[in-house]
Parts: sequence; C-alpha cells; structure tokens
Amino acid sequence: MIQEEHLLAALLNSRAAWEELKDEPLSLSSFGAVVQHAADDYYTADTLAPCVDRTILRARLESHFPAPKMAASLLSYLDGIPTAVSVANVRQLARHLSAYKVGLDLADALTRAERQQARSLAEKYLELSADAQQDALSDWKPRLTAEDYFGDNSTKPKIRVYPNRLNEVLHGGIRAGHACLIFGRPGSGKTLLTVNMVAGMAAAGHKILYVGNEEPLGTLQHRFLSRLGSERLWDLDSPDRAVARAAYERAEAKALKRGFGNVHLLHGAYGMRDLAPYIAKVKPDVLVIDQIRHMDSGKKGDDNLTYRLEAVCRQMRAMAHEHQLVAIGITQAGDRASGKGVLSMEDVDSAKTGVQGAVDLIIGVGVTDEMKRQNKRMLSLCRNKLTGREEFFPIFIDEQHTAVKGKP
Repeated sequence: MIQEEHLLAALLNSRAAWEELKDEPLSLSSFGAVVQHAADDYYTADTLAPCVDRTILRARLESHFPAPKMAASLLSYLDGIPTAVSVANVRQLARHLSAYKVGLDLADALTRAERQQARSLAEKYLELSADAQQDALSDWKPRLTAEDYFGDNSTKPKIRVYPNRLNEVLHGGIRAGHACLIFGRPGSGKTLLTVNMVAGMAAAGHKILYVGNEEPLGTLQHRFLSRLGSERLWDLDSPDRAVARAAYERAEAKALKRGFGNVHLLHGAYGMRDLAPYIAKVKPDVLVIDQIRHMDSGKKGDDNLTYRLEAVCRQMRAMAHEHQLVAIGITQAGDRASGKGVLSMEDVDSAKTGVQGAVDLIIGVGVTDEMKRQNKRMLSLCRNKLTGREEFFPIFIDEQHTAVKGKP
C-alpha cells in the first residue's frame, strides 16, 4: 500500500515525525507493524538519533527472523519503503491510511450484508475522512508572504555558483529545492567543474555532502585539496613520499581555513536509499552525486539504464524538495557528443525526456580536440527553468589545481 509505505518512510526518516505519531494507533499491515515497532525500539534506545539507520534496522530485523523465507519477505517489504518522501503532515497521512483500511472493512461488510457493522464502519470512515481533510486545511498555505521570504524563518537565499559567468546567467545562483544535472563525455571535466563549484560554496560556509562513486576516495580528496589548498595534483600524487606528504600537509592546512571542513565526502554509496541517514546527520545545503549512473534507485527495472537514470533523477529532486537543499547530479554524455563543443539535452547518455523533465538545470560540458589543446571547455545550459537563459559560453581549466577560470 503506497500510503502505508510513505507513512513508514516518514517515521524512519524523521524523529520529529515519529514523535508526533508514537502514541497514535496506526492501521498497518503485519510487516508494517513490525517495522514500526523496530523504529520505536531504535528511537527509544538512541535518544539523539535524527532518523533510523536503515542498514542497522535491516540487520536487526534479519536477526529477529531466523526463518529464511520470513526474513526474506520482511526485508523485501523494508526495501520497498521509499527514502525520498515528505515528512510533513504525517498525522493527516495516518488518518488517510486508517480511513482506507476502514473503507476496506466497510466494503466487506456491505458484501456480506452486515448492515449494523456497515453502519458503524461508515460513521467511522466519515469521521476519519473529515479529520484528515481538516488537517489538510489547517496546514494549507495558499500563498507566501513577505515574512516567508525575509523573516527569521524565511526561505533560504540563493547559493552562489561558480564560475562567475554561470552565476551571472543564473541571476545570482541556485535556490534550495532545485536539482541540477552536469553531463559530458569521459575526461571532459565534469568532476573538475563540480569540485570547483562546490569548493566555492564550501568556502562561503555552505555544507556539502559529496557522494563519490566514480573515483577512489583519495583521488577525490586530492581534487578538493588542490583547489582549496592551492597545491598541484602531481605534487600531491608524487611518487616521492616526502614530497607528497609535505604537499598534503600544506594543502590541508590552507584548505581547512578555506572551508574544507564543510565538505563531507561519502564514498562507496550506491543506493539512493542509503543516503537518508547521511543527509539527516550532515544537514547539507548541497548534495552532489558523482555519478548518478552508478546509483541504484531501488525500483523495479533498475537493470535498464534509461529507467534507472530517470528514477534516480526523480529521487534526487524529491530529496532537494524535502530537505531544502541544492541537488547536483553528474552523468555521462553519449557517443554523439564526442568532439562537440556545444551540447544539447539529446546528448545526455541513455536518457529520454524523463531525465530532462526531472531536473531544473542541465549543464553540458563540451570539448573538441582543439579546445583540449587550449585547456578550454564549452558550458551549454541545455535546460534552464531557473532563469530561462539557455546559452553557452567558454571556460578555461587548470587541471593541476582543479580550477575553472573565465580567461586563459
């Protein structure tokens, strides 16, 4: 049942949601009740936990059910609980679920001509439905006010992006709740562009959760140290250990003064479901997934790359909305983008309209052989729902310092 799965997802993702409903009688299936009780035990034992770590929960549930078939069924049910859902209005969702269950009982009573039971169930169904509608009306906000924009609890300001030309085209940056996709051919500079961008965000005080599943963790960290610590990659990777260590220590000291402490690297996460506890712990302003093609959406059909990319992009956008962060995904360009400077949405590898429709901003990184010799790249804004300016412009890269410049 979708409503049950979403309700349980809210309880697992948010202590606040669990606190609101822990004393409420919930109409859950047998497996749903098991997951709820496990969540109760988890939050009660760890009074500071902001959410339930699903890896730990999975291990606990598996140990409690030694019968293989029962354990497999329960774990399959747990895997079907989504990760990217809103935790708002959980009481309303609980009442909708109760009304749904009562509606099933009412249909059964009418089928069996149990008039007295049907009358009682009908009254209960109407009461629950009315309560759920009242909850919806009480939380409904038909428009934002000036206080919503500028008050103490206002919406977050835009996050400045880099390079400066891109920030100008986006009229000052990207606001929380939006999702962005950066794509290009292998070696075009997708990760370089992204590391340069989020390094600037970190230096400005924004917290970054960078999910890296493309490069080794050491390589990714060296990229950030080269950018924020002003050391060359070949010194950080020098075969002379004394040279490499000295460069590393110099870079780390500088980088920590320039915001590297705001960068949280997560390596080896390959499932969108795995990100929830890290997001809850870090509370990032920016989430980066490098690359989305290596992520598992947890949905049926993940073996189809086109379907998986679309599902992951939709989940990424849902995470941006739910957690009020900027989500940035990185992926490949297809073969047709080889040797092209200016890219289009059709150049995204294995993507149809689903990926393009799931994000608000798409940036292509194009490069020709001549541009490579000049350390030049072309940024193409293939889709721009933020400002409507779909244009392209050149940038210049410094690979040794993982830096992007507007001029050579």
